[in-house]
Amino acid sequence: MRKYQFSLIARFSFFNLPIKKTRDGIYKVPSGSTLMVCMTSDFFLEEADELRQEVWNMIKTRQDVTFWLQTKRAERVKDNLPTDWVKKLYDECVKYNVNFDFCGTGNVFIRDGKTYNIPKAYQKVMALKSELQNPLVYKQEDIKIQPRCKTCKRRDSCNGCSWCGRCK
Repeated sequence: MRKYQFSLIARFSFFNLPIKKTRDGIYKVPSGSTLMVCMTSDFFLEEADELRQEVWNMIKTRQDVTFWLQTKRAERVKDNLPTDWVKKLYDECVKYNVNFDFCGTGNVFIRDGKTYNIPKAYQKVMALKSELQNPLVYKQEDIKIQPRCKTCKRRDSCNGCSWCGRCK
């Protein structure tokens, strides 16, 4: 089987469609739309680094649109995301009394400048412990990491434990 490698990184005419407006000044992409970004490529390709900041600016401008970003290069996400995303979003939700459910940290979670490497089995629990929910429905003492998770052979690939139900 032959593998193909493409090195063309191009900005197509519809690249800035999320911020394009009609003659009447209305965005061409309606509010509430979901846009899938780089579906035939990978948003976190190194070759696309110079274009990524423009996309972050569009996302910041069009906060009324959902941008769907997929990647196979998870190791590049940490260094290529805007630094204030989760906390800034949480602060805005608190300010405007909007519900915000921080349901999972991901493998690498940075808070107050400290980096945490969190196994899959703990990601929901640690998101709850971060107290980045609005309204805060859990108290620290309500959230416990199950002792059995510490020795579980599947903890790095766990999608939730049937015996505890806490990680689901």
